[in-house]
Amino acid sequence: IKQPGLAIWHVDENAESKSDINEVEGYPGQSGWPRNGKHYRLALLQADGNYDLEKGNNKDDEGDLFHGKGVNKLTPSRGDNGPYPNTDSYQGGNIRSSGWWIHDISNAGETMTFKLSDRDPDIQQPTSQTIETKWDGNMRSYGTMFDVFARTDLIIDALEINVATTERVLVEVWTREGSARHTHNNRSGWNRLVATYCTGQGKGNKTPIRFKKSAKVNERKTQAFYVRIVNKQSLIYSTGSRFGKKVARNDDIVIREGYGKTSRFGSASYIRIFNGLVHYQVP
Repeated sequence: IKQPGLAIWHVDENAESKSDINEVEGYPGQSGWPRNGKHYRLALLQADGNYDLEKGNNKDDEGDLFHGKGVNKLTPSRGDNGPYPNTDSYQGGNIRSSGWWIHDISNAGETMTFKLSDRDPDIQQPTSQTIETKWDGNMRSYGTMFDVFARTDLIIDALEINVATTERVLVEVWTREGSARHTHNNRSGWNRLVATYCTGQGKGNKTPIRFKKSAKVNERKTQAFYVRIVNKQSLIYSTGSRFGKKVARNDDIVIREGYGKTSRFGSASYIRIFNGLVHYQVP
């Protein structure tokens, strides 16, 4: 091994044995991969993502192993664009997120350490101040947009949402300055705060979503938020009556009725009420 480090292997005992020694294993960019089932029974996940072993470029190089002075983490994918390698399962060409992060891998040495987490370790912990809307929704779709009005300067750093399933889901949270009223079908101006896998807690229970970067909202300003579950129609919300109607409020913040969404920035499907909690702090 040219560069010491942590070797991470992917095992699939049901993978087909190759009768032709020249048959190429799968790698990013290959037609049909990773769903074509082409991978080793025992695959070294090469940290540099070059897949040189699969391509037959070499037998090893300095980028193959994980260590603190090189690549020091392995994460789930965020869809078909990777990253690769990742912690997803792929047996039989059926790609599923494991939801595991292997991170904070130490410098190379005779003894090495790492951390294993079921949530993105880069996402900050939420603050203690919250405002709650509803949890009694009887409708579900892929997403909902809603407006927040700041009665004072605010920093919003997390949500807790109402998810119908107890399976792992990929959740995105987007935001933009101003209202969602006339911007719900236009990607321009929207910024994604987080895209993360998490385990849904089931209808009526709180599924926490922590942001990678906070949203700052100035006093007397409106900020729009968009919560979307990418891979499953399982975000629960309530029926609303009028866009912009107040749903919840306190001395710091007002939450208003918004839209239900099916496609990411397609048309809105009627007036809907976000079910959940907003975490914030007053700087």
